[in-house]
Amino acid sequence: MGDGNERVRENTKMRYHVTPEFNSKLASIDPQGLVIISAIVNFIKNNDKDSLLGATAPFQVRLLGQNIYTIKSHNYRIYLSFGTDNNGDYLLFLDIAIETTKAMQYKSFFAIKNPRTNYTYDPNRNYLIDPRRNMMIDPNRNMMIDPRRNKFYGGPYVYTKDLEQIGFVVRANENVILIFDQSAHFVDFGVKAEHGNINIFSVNGSWNGFLVPTQQEVYLRFNTMNQWTGLTI
Repeated sequence: MGDGNERVRENTKMRYHVTPEFNSKLASIDPQGLVIISAIVNFIKNNDKDSLLGATAPFQVRLLGQNIYTIKSHNYRIYLSFGTDNNGDYLLFLDIAIETTKAMQYKSFFAIKNPRTNYTYDPNRNYLIDPRRNMMIDPNRNMMIDPRRNKFYGGPYVYTKDLEQIGFVVRANENVILIFDQSAHFVDFGVKAEHGNINIFSVNGSWNGFLVPTQQEVYLRFNTMNQWTGLTI
C-alpha cells in the first residue's frame, strides 16, 4: 500500500476487517471486476466516515439503517459498516453485490422445504401460516403488526435497489415469513433454507427469488436470474 494510504490509516487509526461472505464473493470475481472492487476499496480507505456521503461519480454512496453504507460503481456494490471496540475504530466490509443481466434462469431445484410438495410451508394448505385465514398474522385484522396503525412496528421492511420502501414482513413461524405491500396486501411468502437464505414464493407458490443474509440484519434480495433487486431490513 502506498504512502498516501498509510498516512490516511495512521491519521484515522482505522482498522479493516472483512466477513466470510465478502471474502467468498471476492474470490469468485473476474479480473475486470476486481479492478472495480479495488477502486471502490481504495476510495473507502481514502475517505473518512463523514466524507463518504459527499462522494460524486463514479461512486454512488447511500446510508442504510443502523450504520450500514452501500457504495456502488458500475455493476458492483459493496456493503460496509463502521464500529468501535477496545482497540479503537474499525471498518467492516460486509458483502459484495453484483448486478448482472446474464440469463441464469432455473425452473426448480430439489428442496426439502418446498411448499409445492410439503404443505407445512404452503399458506394455501396450512391455515396456521395463511393470513387470509389466521387473523393473528393478518395486519388488516391485527393492528399490532400493521405499520400503518402501529408506528412502533419495527419491520423488517422491503426496499428496492433505490431504497424505495415497497412493503413489510410479518413472521408466520420460525420457518416462514409473510410479505405484504404498502397497502397490506399479501403478495409473497418466504421459507428459510440452508445457510440463512430465505426462498421467496408468490402467493400461488411459484418460486420468484431468494434473500441472502449479511452480517448486519440486512437481507439482499435476488430474482431467479440471480439479479439483485432490493433489500429487506
